Amino acid sequence: MTDFITSLVRTWVAIAVGWLISVGVLSSSLSDPAVQALTGAIIGLYYLVVRLLEKKWPIFGWLLGIAKEPSYPTP
Repeated sequence: MTDFITSLVRTWVAIAVGWLISVGVLSSSLSDPAVQALTGAIIGLYYLVVRLLEKKWPIFGWLLGIAKEPSYPTP
């Protein structure tokens, strides 16, 4: 699998899981802009926590769909 595909999978999985968490956590009594902002924050927080865990314990990379970090060439 190419690094490009790996990066896309890891991004899309983080978005999907973060969205699912927000659906289960956020109240329907919140305004639409508040829900959108909090959903974005939850997605970002999920990705951050998983990446930090993955640095210490690589097995946690599976929480992003693929337990392999993409490598980017240096310019």
